[in-house]
Amino acid sequence: MESLPPRHAAVHAAISRGDADALRRALANGGSPNIYDPNTYGIAPLMRVCWAGQNAPELVSILLAAGADVNAIHGNNLSPLSEAVNKGKLACIRVLVAGGASLTQECSGLTPVEWMSASANCRRVLPLMLRLGSPLPRLEAQAHGRTRRWMRYGHTPFDAIFYQILLDYRTKVAAAGSWAAYERAHRARLTAIFVNKFPRLPADAISHIVGLWAHTGHY
Repeated sequence: MESLPPRHAAVHAAISRGDADALRRALANGGSPNIYDPNTYGIAPLMRVCWAGQNAPELVSILLAAGADVNAIHGNNLSPLSEAVNKGKLACIRVLVAGGASLTQECSGLTPVEWMSASANCRRVLPLMLRLGSPLPRLEAQAHGRTRRWMRYGHTPFDAIFYQILLDYRTKVAAAGSWAAYERAHRARLTAIFVNKFPRLPADAISHIVGLWAHTGHY
C-alpha cells in the first residue's frame, strides 16, 4: 500500500480523530489541506471530514482557511458537499456552502442535492439545500450510465415513507416557483391564522414570530 509522507498523514490522522488542535499543528508543520490519501478511495482531507470526521464544521473551517479546494472531485466521484448531503451533515453543509461549495456541480451526473440518501436528517437536508439556493432535485437523472430515481432505493419501508414526504414537499416548492416564494406563502398562511387571535400585535411582528417558531418554508 502507498503511504503518505508523515506531514500529510498527520492531517488525515487528526481529522480521523476529530482533533482540531492537532489539525492546526499538522497544517502549520507543512501538511497539505489538499493531499489525497491513496489508501482511502483517493480522498483529500476535506472529503474525509465530510465522510467520517468528528467536529466536522470546525474541521471544515480550518481546512478552508488553509486553502482546501471546496469543489474538488474525489476518488469516490463525489465533492465534499455531495458527501455532506449524502451523510446528512447539516452544519457541515452550511460551512461548505458559505466557503464557496457549488450547489449545481454534478458528480457522476448528479447535483449535490440529488445525492441525498434516506438518512435520519433527510427531511432537514432538502429544505436547507433549497434555502441555500440549490435547484430542485430532478426526479430522474442519468448517473453511472443508468437512470437513477431521486431518493428511491426501495430497500426498506423507511425509504419509501421518507421518499413520499420529500416528494410532496418538492412538489409544493415547485408549484410555488421557488423556495423563497414557497416560504413567503407558507409564512403568510400561518400569519393569517394568528393575526386575529392576537389583535394587539402588529401583523409584521406576528409574521416574524411565525417565521422563527414554525421554520416556514421547511415543511
